[in-house]
Amino acid sequence: MTSTLLNALETLLPAVLTLLYAALIGLGVQAAVAGHVRFPRSLGITAGIGLSLTALLMVYSYRLFENPTLPIVPLAVLAVVTIAARLYVESSKKRSGISAVPPRTLRGAVLPGYREIFPAVLTIIIMIPATKYGLTAWTTGVADFPNYAASADIWTNSSAAFASKHPDAFGALQLDRASHEKPMVTAVLVLISKLSFHPPYRLLSPLFAVLIFISLSSFHSLVRVIFRIHDLPAALIISLPTFSVIPLSRIYDAQPGQVAAIALLACLLAILATSAYRNSLGEKLVLSSVAAVAGAAALGSNLTLVAGSSVMLGAAFLWVLSKKPFPFRKRLESAIFCAGLTVLLSIPMYNMYYTSFMLQTSGLPGFDIPFAGPLAMIGQQMSLGDVAPEKQVLLSWCVVIATALVVLWAYPSRRFRFPFDLLFLIATTANALLIGLKLGWSNYATHKWLAMFIAFAVPLLIAYGTSVLRGKSRIGLIMLMFPFAVLSASFGLQYGFGIQYVIGDDLLSLREDQVLSSQDSINIRLGDLRENSIAALVMPTRTVIVTERTYAAASVPGEGLSLVRRDRADAEKYPESILLNESYALIPTFLPLDGDLVAFTTQGSRHFLFGGWHDTEGWGTWSGRGSNYVIFMLPEAYRGGDIMLTVTGIAYVPQSMSQIVEIFINDELVATRQYPASDGNTFEIRVPERILESRDGRVMVDFRVAQPYSPSQFGSADGRALGFGLSQLGISPIQ
Repeated sequence: MTSTLLNALETLLPAVLTLLYAALIGLGVQAAVAGHVRFPRSLGITAGIGLSLTALLMVYSYRLFENPTLPIVPLAVLAVVTIAARLYVESSKKRSGISAVPPRTLRGAVLPGYREIFPAVLTIIIMIPATKYGLTAWTTGVADFPNYAASADIWTNSSAAFASKHPDAFGALQLDRASHEKPMVTAVLVLISKLSFHPPYRLLSPLFAVLIFISLSSFHSLVRVIFRIHDLPAALIISLPTFSVIPLSRIYDAQPGQVAAIALLACLLAILATSAYRNSLGEKLVLSSVAAVAGAAALGSNLTLVAGSSVMLGAAFLWVLSKKPFPFRKRLESAIFCAGLTVLLSIPMYNMYYTSFMLQTSGLPGFDIPFAGPLAMIGQQMSLGDVAPEKQVLLSWCVVIATALVVLWAYPSRRFRFPFDLLFLIATTANALLIGLKLGWSNYATHKWLAMFIAFAVPLLIAYGTSVLRGKSRIGLIMLMFPFAVLSASFGLQYGFGIQYVIGDDLLSLREDQVLSSQDSINIRLGDLRENSIAALVMPTRTVIVTERTYAAASVPGEGLSLVRRDRADAEKYPESILLNESYALIPTFLPLDGDLVAFTTQGSRHFLFGGWHDTEGWGTWSGRGSNYVIFMLPEAYRGGDIMLTVTGIAYVPQSMSQIVEIFINDELVATRQYPASDGNTFEIRVPERILESRDGRVMVDFRVAQPYSPSQFGSADGRALGFGLSQLGISPIQ
């Protein structure tokens, strides 16, 4: 219990430091525009403004000078000077009897009031499943966060230093990604790293805590101010959809890009919809400029998500801005100015965004996740797979949309402009149809859009429905929300407590290991793409090569030892092995065969497997996409002549289809097999001495399958890409 509490405090400290810094910058912005614009009292909105401005300037600094940290200290100094100057001016005016801007403009904008308790408590509840692990990386499935951490590493140090340390496919992927992918999230991660003095790969939890708080605090202010709902009911309203397993799956799957986009869009909407200002062109431009900073930061957090949801988002903004008694035309003009300035501020990142958009819209749409039904909007879906058949789910959504249309037609709201209610409904439906029909309703990309809809739009819809009720009807609805909110939280947190992959202290502590620091080169072979990715960033060696799959292809191992898990490798078996701690060891990379035959049915056989091989099964091991090698040292008894290589295996070939497997040895093509094969699953290959000695006795057998099939393409639940299934490999001399 004490350890869990210490881990939670360790996680929260960098988040609090970052929020305080962002709030300082945001307060400086508010001090600069005081007298022109009055922002709502919200720590989340203030921090959102500060974080957006800091991230935007850090990206500019990286683009211009390849140093994103340059603005951090000057911004803080400028904010302090601006705040002090504003306070001095207000104090002078007050002493002179001149009407001054109310002190709440500055003090109330950042000092936490009792209202901040609600988003703070909700943030802590959401982070409970992760904070117990402390400062480390974790996920329920996908492994995107190591890519963000690598980008932050590249930005902080240099591209040249990273390329020198990672001369492999992993390094090439990260260098390419750092140049164009989600730059605002990378900037925020660099900021947290500099403020907390922790490396980026340890800061997943603080990053999420900051973003979630800004999102919830901004939504809390929107619900209170726009829909005139009190604090506790407002917290219940935003908790219902927020704790839904759909948006929480984006958090617990470690997807900071989507969370950042939602948080900064919520901050942007709160700035446009809840700030007070006079109806002059100058004040509209001042407000629009502040809002555009948040807009540019949101766009740079997840370009494709924002662009893919733009139809729904545009209608949602118009719908909220049409709220009476605020003048809609005045708000609309500010929103138009904001949109133009957002584009202008994003011009320096144009080539980054163009590259990102083209890459993410030209490949495969993603793996399947069942399309959720309407109950997911209020958190009443127990898991991602807890859904009815797709046709039944689509029918239920049609019923909900038809019901909403009937209600809007029969009971047009007096507090909202009816055309914008209808526009919001039609635009959201159209956006869903565009994505669902193009990519498939159960596609990963559609799931991301649905998470955006539930996290961003549904809190506003629930608040709207609550606001039109009066008296006992409203009280009854709020009382009904409480048990549903509890259920929503329990379902969402249950998913969070299912976090399966946590990078432990045993791996993180290797950063300071003296043995590793003395090594020139290390090969990473930990058997898991998530662990491989983080280990590549942790290693203190001069060169790191990842020889198994991450999101990049596997690379051919280098000259150094291999880092392995002791529970997956019999490290004590080899005299050259070095035991680092209870979990990890270094073993020789190139091992001699144990006898003349290796059966790839045991964990021990994985010492010879490099690349994208799947888990070993009782019959053998399937290769995946990319490079798939078997590498071993040729025993001395077999040197000095040709050998016969005997292979037992089969390609994955769906019925009525064919597959071609090319076998290369030391980069030379030695055989081509077409499947189904008429001569059985065992075949022999004569390997000349010339090829064997080209690598001083190291033999690298490469099984290349141009386009592996996946069983999921033919109705199976197995989503793996299966190439060649290797059962046995043997060698024998040729007399």
